[in-house]
Amino acid sequence: MALSCLFSSCIFTLASLGLPTDPPPAPPAGPKFTLPDPPPLAAPLPPQDVVRGFVDHVTKSAAFGEEAVAFVNRQYDERVAAAPQDLAAFPDSALAVLSEDFRRALDSATADDPTAAASRFAALAHGDDPYLSVNAAFFAAQALIDLDNVRDAHALLHDVFTRHAPATRYTTHADHLLFLLAYSQVHTLQYDAAAAGFAHFLQHCPDTPERFTVTARQILTELERRQPGRLGDVHDLMDFSRRELRLARTDEEMRARQAEAIRLLDQLIEEAEENEKNGQCNNSGDSKKNQRRSQAQRNRQPQRNAQQSELREAGGADKELEAARRARPGESWGKMPAREREQILQALQKQFPSQYRDLVEQYYRQLSRESSRP
Repeated sequence: MALSCLFSSCIFTLASLGLPTDPPPAPPAGPKFTLPDPPPLAAPLPPQDVVRGFVDHVTKSAAFGEEAVAFVNRQYDERVAAAPQDLAAFPDSALAVLSEDFRRALDSATADDPTAAASRFAALAHGDDPYLSVNAAFFAAQALIDLDNVRDAHALLHDVFTRHAPATRYTTHADHLLFLLAYSQVHTLQYDAAAAGFAHFLQHCPDTPERFTVTARQILTELERRQPGRLGDVHDLMDFSRRELRLARTDEEMRARQAEAIRLLDQLIEEAEENEKNGQCNNSGDSKKNQRRSQAQRNRQPQRNAQQSELREAGGADKELEAARRARPGESWGKMPAREREQILQALQKQFPSQYRDLVEQYYRQLSRESSRP
C-alpha cells in the first residue's frame, strides 16, 4: 500500500507537468539526450597575478581605445603603490571603462534587472577576448540562475571554460566561477561532472566563504550516496522538466528528460509488482508446508503468516521509501532554511563591483578636462 501511494504521488506530479500517464507510453530503450564532456578545470591564480596579467593583456590588445588603456594603466600603477593587496575588484571596474557594453550590463545588474543583465553579459561572454568573455560569463550565469534558467547558465559557463581554458586565470572570481559551474552541472543532471567540480572547488578554494564550502560538501556527499535509476533520479528529471516548462521551453532535450522520467518510473513500478508477486508465492509455499505441522502450530500459523506478510510488505515499502529519502543531488540545498539559501544567492549576486561607477566617472571627467584644454 505504501508503495502504491508513493508511485501514485509520482504519477500525479508527472501529470501536473503535462506528461502523459494514462496509459503510459512504451518506455524507450534509454535517454536520447547526451551529456557534454566536462570542461578542463584549473586552480585559481592569486588575485595579484590575475590583475597583472589582465593589465598586460589590455596594454598589448588592439581591441580597446588608447585613452582608456592609458587610464587603466595609470589607475593600476596608483593602486599597486597604495594597496597591492586590494586589487581583486580592479578588472571589473577597468572593463567598465574599456567596454561600454560591459558598463551597461553592470548598470542593468545593479539596477536589479536580471533579464537585461543576463542578455547583455551573455552577448559579451561569446566574444573572443578571454578576460572580457570569462568575467561577462560569470555575471551572466548569476543573472540566469536568478531567473531559474540554470540550463543556459551552464551552457554559457561550459563554453567559456572550454574556449578560454584555463578560464580561472582570467578572473579574480575564479572560486565563485568554479562553484557556479558545479552548481549548474548538478542541476542539469551531470552528476559525475558536478562531483568532480565540487571536489575541485573544495580542494583549490579553501578560503571561499564558509556558506559556499558547506553547501559544496553537502551536495558532494549527496552525489556520493546517489542511487542511479531510483526515485531520486525521477525527482531530478521532473524538477528539470518543471524549470524548462516554466521557461516555456519544450525542445528535444526537455522531452527526452520527460521520457526518461516516465521510463524510470515504469521500471520501478514493474519492480514493485514483481516483488509483490514473489512475496505472494512465498506465502503460498509456506502455507503448504505448515499444513504438515502440529495442530497447535497450524492454529498459530495464520497469525504468523499475516505478521510476516505485513512485515514483508512494510519492509519493501520501507526500502523504497528509504531510497527516496536517500540524499538526492541538491537535496540538502533544497531543505536548507530559506534564509540561508537566500544569503548564498545574494552573496553570489552581490559580486557586482560597487566601485566601477567611480572609476568610470573619473575616466570621463579626465576625458572632459583633456578635451577642454586649448
